[in-house]
Amino acid sequence: MADNAIPAERIQELQAIVDRHQGDRLQGLSCDDIKAQLDQYFGTAMDDLAEGANYLFYFFLALIKGCPCINENPYHVKDPFTDPFQLQMSTLPWDIRGSKVYLSESADSAVLWANDTARKGDYDPAKDQRTIFRVVPAGKRAGRANLQAYYLVAQDGRHAGKALYSYAREDGYRGVSARDFDIDHPEPDPSTADLWTLSDLYTAHDNNDCRGRAIDNYTGNGERLGVLDVPDSKGGRPMIVWADWNGDCNETWQFRPTAFTDA
Repeated sequence: MADNAIPAERIQELQAIVDRHQGDRLQGLSCDDIKAQLDQYFGTAMDDLAEGANYLFYFFLALIKGCPCINENPYHVKDPFTDPFQLQMSTLPWDIRGSKVYLSESADSAVLWANDTARKGDYDPAKDQRTIFRVVPAGKRAGRANLQAYYLVAQDGRHAGKALYSYAREDGYRGVSARDFDIDHPEPDPSTADLWTLSDLYTAHDNNDCRGRAIDNYTGNGERLGVLDVPDSKGGRPMIVWADWNGDCNETWQFRPTAFTDA
């Protein structure tokens, strides 16, 4: 605890709170146990007084024990280049809500959609659709910034294991779908094996300093096709790849933990 910035007297006060609530028994919990409790109460802690109190109690206990989860950001994955994540349209600094993306559950169609969870008003869990993704290094670099290129692979749902690619729709836009992906032999046809890059952090031009990463789409031969986009900044519609990043939140992305909700 030598690197803990909390004053020793405050730790003593928190210890007293824990002691009054059967602290000896609870201090036997591991940091993993405590983190599981924090995750359980995190989603509703702001809306339910009793669950908020439970969250604070386990937070105090984690502080006292020096659990590393205290330093973790509950809204973002530690490292999107190695950890699985939910992909969510970037949001304003004061708002965690934004359209997540998911692959449709149709057996014969793996179209990528933006969900229609409202960005304003009450959170509706019934509309909180999302797919867990991971990136797989492609062993190539792409773009003017010479960024590491990846395959973007679904990790759960009906289309788990499939990799995203873009295609020309009849309306002239580029849609996004997924196809079978063999991690040991990922490029049977390099001209159709789509690559994706995760940009450095951008700041959107006209959206109150909305931050995130742009995700660019390339062919296997390195031809840039555009940037992943939520059409019209709204959910409930198929995703597209748009030619140029325009600085808006709907083309800039956050990487959320696998259990993240907007609640």
